[in-house]
Amino acid sequence: MREQRGFTLLEIMVSLAIFSFVAAAALQTTANSDYLAASGFRARELRMLAERKLGEILTFEQHFDDNMDGDIGDDYPEYGEQFKGWKWQLEIRDVTVFGIATEEEAQYLFGAPTDEEKAEAAAPAAGAGQPGQPKKKGETQQLRELTLKVSASEDGGAADSVQIIAFAPSVARKTAGGK
Repeated sequence: MREQRGFTLLEIMVSLAIFSFVAAAALQTTANSDYLAASGFRARELRMLAERKLGEILTFEQHFDDNMDGDIGDDYPEYGEQFKGWKWQLEIRDVTVFGIATEEEAQYLFGAPTDEEKAEAAAPAAGAGQPGQPKKKGETQQLRELTLKVSASEDGGAADSVQIIAFAPSVARKTAGGK
């Protein structure tokens, strides 16, 4: 009698099961990488648009009022329909910084100053008279905290957004009668 060589049905079923597990893992990895690549691309676009809009706000600050919002697609027609429905929102808050206001009036953005920092601030500054410096002791000057949020529209999932916070010297506010 001649011995036949080949695979048994059990060996074929085990090999198919192993192959299906490996193929499923490979497909899941591919799907995850596609999602992460698209998410990274969208985050880069959001950041680019937020930086562009913040640059315009800082450059042409007199054209922006407090707490504005708008549509990115309407603001930048050169992008076509790509960013239609993407929104931006600006919040502006005036803050007083240590060294400019009296200690009682100061709002500490980054924690209260140490005794060493207070002594340093009390010493006459070498750069007195530079922009942003108080004209006389006790005079308060403001900084503007600009918080810009750019949000992408929902495309079958959750909307993505990016938020940038910047500080700029405060400019004289427009009055209702003196636009």
